[in-house]
Amino acid sequence: MPIDYRRVAEEFATFLIQDTSKGTRKRLGDKVNGRCPRSSHEDKHPSFGYDVSKDAWACSCGSGKASELREEIGWISSEENLAQQAKKLIATRTVKPPPQDQPPDDIYEYENNNRKLKWRQADGTKYCKWEHKVNDHWEKDKLGDCGLYQEQILKLDLPFIFLSESESDANALMSIGFPCVATPNGASQPIGRPTAKLFNEKVVLVAEHQDPPHNPAGQKYAEKTLDALIVEGIEAYVFKPKTPHKDIRDWILAGATKEDIQAILDNLIPKKSEPVSAAQIEQMDLGEPDWTIWPIGAMETLTLVQGNPKGGKSTFCLYCALSIAKGVWLADRFEIEKPRRVLYLAYEDNLRRIKARLISYNRPMQLGPLPENLLLYERPPSLKLNDPRGANELKRIIQKYKIEVLMIDTFSYIHAATENDASEMQPVMAALRDLVLTNKVNIWLIHHVRKSGQNGDSADMTTRGRGSTVIAAAPDHILNWGNRVQPHLTYCQFVSKDADEDEFNVHYKKNVEEGTVQWEILDVSEREDILKRDGEVLTALETLWMTNPNELTFSTIQAALPTIAGQTLRDTLKSMAGKKKITMKKADHLPRKPWVYLKNVPTE
Repeated sequence: MPIDYRRVAEEFATFLIQDTSKGTRKRLGDKVNGRCPRSSHEDKHPSFGYDVSKDAWACSCGSGKASELREEIGWISSEENLAQQAKKLIATRTVKPPPQDQPPDDIYEYENNNRKLKWRQADGTKYCKWEHKVNDHWEKDKLGDCGLYQEQILKLDLPFIFLSESESDANALMSIGFPCVATPNGASQPIGRPTAKLFNEKVVLVAEHQDPPHNPAGQKYAEKTLDALIVEGIEAYVFKPKTPHKDIRDWILAGATKEDIQAILDNLIPKKSEPVSAAQIEQMDLGEPDWTIWPIGAMETLTLVQGNPKGGKSTFCLYCALSIAKGVWLADRFEIEKPRRVLYLAYEDNLRRIKARLISYNRPMQLGPLPENLLLYERPPSLKLNDPRGANELKRIIQKYKIEVLMIDTFSYIHAATENDASEMQPVMAALRDLVLTNKVNIWLIHHVRKSGQNGDSADMTTRGRGSTVIAAAPDHILNWGNRVQPHLTYCQFVSKDADEDEFNVHYKKNVEEGTVQWEILDVSEREDILKRDGEVLTALETLWMTNPNELTFSTIQAALPTIAGQTLRDTLKSMAGKKKITMKKADHLPRKPWVYLKNVPTE
């Protein structure tokens, strides 16, 4: 059973804090400090420290691995205890050879005159032995390379082929018309890269056995086999039997038909499309986009939400995720027709913060508790889409949890490519497009915009995103999360391949006393007061420049406009500089080098 060592470290930290036999210990971040837990060390003052992230301790009496300290004080985590019990269970499980006169239940013929004999026992265990043929007599053990079970099938021109750890799976599948080969040594020995090459130009279905959590041998076999195939560039997928069956053989013995298995294959293997004529396309009824939230997200499309760090785009996307999962939109302007199953991968926020936000968004909706079909990880998985294994793992997650909408916050966490290098980013965006189309999902990428100069970024919104232009070329919809035009009001622009261009304001309305947050989408026409304020500020600047022709400090401008809040005034000046109505620069000759404001003239 694999042990989550971070969870062990967290559990140990909790134990150290709860153990008050030597006074209290306190935690700050990943550090736990206090008096030493070792009975041999009678420290009168706090001298002990434990680092959760490194799972290591240090004290005036020594230092070392936390695992050694835990063993010394006799503490064991619940995970380690479960793992020890599993090992004992496996150690006591013996496989007794059958009586010599009992014939085998199955005989499997292999290459080079090898064969495997298998006996099945009443308790579910199996006993196997190998033989090889010499002069029409069977001798003990395997001789030479036995190859794969039914390896000759690989010579046929097949659209796909199953690969299993069990010969009985192969026989069961062959009995109902599906080609299957098996590895000779069970789950203990997945195929390597040399064997993977035998499947060149074939689609492979790796049959996974649903083994118990304390010994997930079948799952590990499938994972390693899949990796070996993908590294060789072979199209491969994991095939799981229908619950509650342990393997394909058991499922077929229970009555599964060829049609039952084919139904899973139809959803698992992407359809290979053939080109069609424009005349044929004209006759097709392709329907309208299946919007997850009109007009910024639809099934089988990619949505890009880009903006400055800490600008509020993640909080807005989390509200969208909650609304899509509930199947209702209460912030005006947009529309949601029905609830969808949503997975939100939050790489830059912890679960505690996300929980607080969701509760504050959900409470004013007055539509019951948080939805079951909004899924989050405490620690999202590490996924690198520039590696085929990363794309395959994300596909596995989408299929396992039946995800319809996937939100990735932020995009940079799911690749290890250089964002400015088009040749490195192209495979990442191609993998995302493939995921969107083959799994019929709506994927949202939350991404940062590039750094802009002091006058803002005047480029087209589709090219403002950080990195190569291939990032902006792949999405179907782009929402540009702009700068705040006033506190809690953000100006946004939107372009789409399926909807009209648009612009709007997103209003974040927080009620501290009630612990609620409401969102509202406002028309741009409701920005007239903002434009009016811009004119008021510009008029004040023109007057001030008459007596201060070189430069104006913020304090001078604020004194002339006492009715405008300080932060609102700063945002307005920054926005005006971005629109090139004025010029901003750092005043190196003044203490603390503040921003100063000049008429919009060329600067050196």
